[in-house]
Amino acid sequence: MNKIVVLIPILFFNCLAIKAQDTTKTENAPAPPAYHVNFSSTAIGNNNTDNSTFVSNNNLKLNVAKDNIYINTMNNWIYGMQTAGLTNNDFFSSVDFNVFAKPSKWYFWGLGTYEKSYSLKINDRFQGGLGVGYQFVYRPNAAFAVSDGILYEETALYDTPKYEVLRNSFRVKHKFVYQNRITIEGAHFWQQALSSWEDYILKSNTTLSVKLKSWLSFTTTFTYNKQNINSKENLLFNLGLSFDKYF
Repeated sequence: MNKIVVLIPILFFNCLAIKAQDTTKTENAPAPPAYHVNFSSTAIGNNNTDNSTFVSNNNLKLNVAKDNIYINTMNNWIYGMQTAGLTNNDFFSSVDFNVFAKPSKWYFWGLGTYEKSYSLKINDRFQGGLGVGYQFVYRPNAAFAVSDGILYEETALYDTPKYEVLRNSFRVKHKFVYQNRITIEGAHFWQQALSSWEDYILKSNTTLSVKLKSWLSFTTTFTYNKQNINSKENLLFNLGLSFDKYF
C-alpha cells in the first residue's frame, strides 16, 4: 500500500479534530456534541553511581463528535535515554471513528495508524481496518466495551524485509470515574496475524488521573508493548501531568 494513501486520512482527521470530544464518549452513552483537547506529559528518571535513565511519554488527543458519529485521534511520542545510549524513540499516530447503531449497544468502527519505534525495531508500520464493538456498560461514571475486526498491515522491521499481513484485532476498553475526581481508564489490544500463530502484537495502556483543577490532573501511566515476531517488548511506568481544554 502506498504510504501516502495511508498518511493522508490520518493527517486529515488530525486536522479535523482540533475541536474535539473526550475519547471515552465513543464507548459511553451518546451525548450532545462537546469538544475536548487533552495533552499529557509523564516521565520517570533514575540516577546512581553506575547508571542513569530517563523516559518521557507524551500524548496528544484531539477528538470530535456529532450525533452518532465519533472521530478520535491520538499522537504519542516516547523518548528514553540511559548511560549506554538511546532506549526509546517511538512514535505512534492513529485516527479512528465509531458509528453507533442507536438505540442498541452495538457500534461499528474504522481505524488507521502509523507507527515507528526504536525500542521495538520498527522502521515503519501502517494499519487500517474495520470492525464491530459492543458496549456492556455505558454510564457517565463507567464504561466497558469490547470490539473486534480485521486489519490490513504493512510493516518494515529493522531486520526483516517489508511484508504485508492481515490481523484479527481484539480490543478491551474501560473507564471508571470516582466522585468526578479520580479516573482509571485503559485500552488493551491483541492483534493476531491470520497467517501465523507466532506473529502477534500485544498492547496495553492504563492511566490513573487525579484531578487537581478542572483543566489539570496528576497522571500515572502504565504502558506495555510486545511484538512476538522479533521478540521485542517494552514496559513503561511514568508520572506527570495532563491538561484538558473543553470548548
